[in-house]
Amino acid sequence: MKRVVLTVVSMMLVVSSVFAAEVRLFEVDSADAFVGGEVSAVSVDPLGVVTLAPRIERLTGFDVAYVLSATATDDGWVVGTGNTGEVLAVSADGTVSLLHTTEAPAVFAVTALDDGSVLVASSPDGAIERLHNGAVETLFAPGGTYIWDLAADGRGGLWVATGLPGELIHRDAEGRQRVLLSGVDVHARSLAVRDDGSVVVGTAGRGMVFEVSLDGRVRTLFDAREPEIVDLVLDPDGGLWIAAVASEASQVDLGSTTQAGGGPDPDNEVSVSVEGGAVSVGSRPAGFNGPRSTLHYLDPASGITREVWAFDDTTIHSLLWQDDALWVGTGLDGRLYRWQDERMLLDKDLDEKQIAALTPGQGAIDRPAVVTTNVGALYALGPGLEPRGEVVSSVFDTAEISRFGTLSWRGDTVTGTAVRLAVRTGMSAEPDDTWTPWQGFGDAREAALEVVAPARYVQWKLTLEGDGDTSPRVDAVWLSYRQENQRPRIRALGALAPGEVLVPSTFNPSSDVLEPWSETRASMFVSPDDDDSG
Repeated sequence: MKRVVLTVVSMMLVVSSVFAAEVRLFEVDSADAFVGGEVSAVSVDPLGVVTLAPRIERLTGFDVAYVLSATATDDGWVVGTGNTGEVLAVSADGTVSLLHTTEAPAVFAVTALDDGSVLVASSPDGAIERLHNGAVETLFAPGGTYIWDLAADGRGGLWVATGLPGELIHRDAEGRQRVLLSGVDVHARSLAVRDDGSVVVGTAGRGMVFEVSLDGRVRTLFDAREPEIVDLVLDPDGGLWIAAVASEASQVDLGSTTQAGGGPDPDNEVSVSVEGGAVSVGSRPAGFNGPRSTLHYLDPASGITREVWAFDDTTIHSLLWQDDALWVGTGLDGRLYRWQDERMLLDKDLDEKQIAALTPGQGAIDRPAVVTTNVGALYALGPGLEPRGEVVSSVFDTAEISRFGTLSWRGDTVTGTAVRLAVRTGMSAEPDDTWTPWQGFGDAREAALEVVAPARYVQWKLTLEGDGDTSPRVDAVWLSYRQENQRPRIRALGALAPGEVLVPSTFNPSSDVLEPWSETRASMFVSPDDDDSG
């Protein structure tokens, strides 16, 4: 039994540690941590593996407010725009020319045909026009407010998806038109044509996917939780990829019966509906608490649809199957993703905020294209990988002025590749002119940072280099630091009550007993006033 004699009132004094500060680490080893900084020309997979991204080249920009649609031709691309109804031609070298101007202000759908002509669908209350060798021919006006999508059936005919009302129209090679789907939803939103000429159509309102044959047979394939099927893509095996969204950034306005027809013009009022205090904007219903967009896959053998990936805060605008991978264009961050080998990789983080369309490589231009809006631009993908990419960490706060130990990374390099390290420090939370310049440490796997100026804030930068065909791989990055020793500071001062004892934090009352001991109670609690010793 432990016995302690207490002869004076116990005092408690709490001070900051006087021992040397411990070494601490900033560790980055996840996708969110890498993407939380700045990434350029690199791919980041869900496990946080960083590699050089597929090469991308910005060919041109557009002097129009909004880009809404695009199609690949044998010698370039054709782009449909918003607010002005301009149809633009883009050559292989990025030269832009005006091809046509529609009477209606928005061109939500364009498609190139095998004979070299281009079909253009204008909205609202517009028509489908055929552009060929400088001539313009009006094919027909479907009668709906919006024409959302066009697709050739491979037999000289055309599938047309409209909204308000939501109808699927087929026009055959002789010009005969039939409405094969009507009244099932507010909008027929997106199309994908099978090899036999039948079509898969996605709707907006209920978020349904139907298959419709040339003879008019209709089969329901999928009923999504999200109200809009914004895009559909078939892969070479017959698998169906479905982009379902519930987003304020949608071009479809399900909160009212009308919609401004020129794209998301900031000068136009946004139509909303209110239900019990909740607000419905775009295709995101009032009270909906699911993700902004979800990617689904429908297996052709079993007919089973599975959820592949969900984006809580990102809106899918476009899909493309190319080179054994599914490309996914999103906004409002202008990010291009790639689903390959059961992984969703972030490949590009573009300056432009929305990827409006993705087009396949075609004809002499065997390069997929990425078309953006807000601001409008056209990028061509590939061939090969980017020769150089960068990852800049977020700003790390050490809380006190600190000295820095080492910067190290885990991963692999092969012949012709390298990973180069750099660090900068500063005393402001946002990097500015008062920060040190980037200080490089070459291609070391671990760099000693004794020469780096002590500071409160720090950033590291990794530069990945390759030969265009191969890439290094980075799995994790660590930066060690130690706060400068500070003078002890009294944080609290107090007196313990009579009979209370201050014991070490390691004291275990289950195995030890602490008991005050005194011959008399009077000698146990002695008042300082009774002491004449001075």
